[in-house]
Formats: sequence, structure tokens, C-alpha cells
Amino acid sequence: MATYEDLSPYSYYPGQEDALNVGWLGNASPFTQGEVDEGVLSRIAWLCLNEPVVQTRGLHGCEFCPYEEDVECYLLVEGAKPHLLGSNEIRVPGDGVTYASPSLVLHYLVDHGYQPPEEFLLAAERLPNRLPEGWKVRRLPWEQVKLLHKQPDVNRE
Repeated sequence: MATYEDLSPYSYYPGQEDALNVGWLGNASPFTQGEVDEGVLSRIAWLCLNEPVVQTRGLHGCEFCPYEEDVECYLLVEGAKPHLLGSNEIRVPGDGVTYASPSLVLHYLVDHGYQPPEEFLLAAERLPNRLPEGWKVRRLPWEQVKLLHKQPDVNRE
């Protein structure tokens, strides 16, 4: 996945140039770690599930997790199908600016302790929607995801 410094101008996808990057992490670049409020995490998870943007056909895995074939990151919400992280982005509106993040930012926050810039956290804190308690981010093999979907084998793309 492309890596960009937090709060640098967004340039990954054409037509979105007014946004600032947050959470475009890679194993070659260090990042700040710290705790993020559960309410903020829940609001970001809600965006990942309900308002993904820039859906791509490709998939980016986590560069910090050990590689396992056919294991990807999913957002799990009771009563909903598993939502794959790493193939789209989210937007968080701030004061006169929009923050652009890969959906995998949720995994970085939950599992790797990523601490985004304060202005991003404040903007996410003001988002109106959040997921109910009980949501999770998990790395799952495709075979297990198929069982959660309770449907026959489908093409992953």
C-alpha cells in the first residue's frame, strides 16, 4: 500500500485532492502509538461499514502483521456480513478540511495502537453515527469468512 505522512496533501486517487492523508501506514515508516477513545473507534468503524469511498478492485493487507495466505482484516458486526478492510477508503470531515484514510486504518487503530493526529481524532469524535457495542476487527481466513456469510463459495473480488 502507498504510504503518506499524516496531514500531507492527499494524492492517491484523482479528484480527491482537497483532502489530507491520515493513516496511510507502511512497515518502512514509524508511527505514533497511543490509546484512542472507544467512541472514536466506533465512529470510524461505522464509516468503514456504512460510508466507504474509492472502492478498488485490489486489496491491501497489513504490512505489520505476519503474512498468512488468504488471511485478511474484517470488521465484524453482529447481524451483518463481515466487511473486508483494505479495499476502499473513508472520509472524515473536519473544520474546513476532509481527512482521507484507507479503511485499514481501523485495523491499525485497534490492533497496532496507531495514534492519528489530534485534529483527526477531534473530527472523528464529532461524527454523528457509531456502531453498537460488540463490533470487532479480526484477521480471518477466507474459509472462515465464507462460513460467516453462510453462502456458497464466491469470487473474492
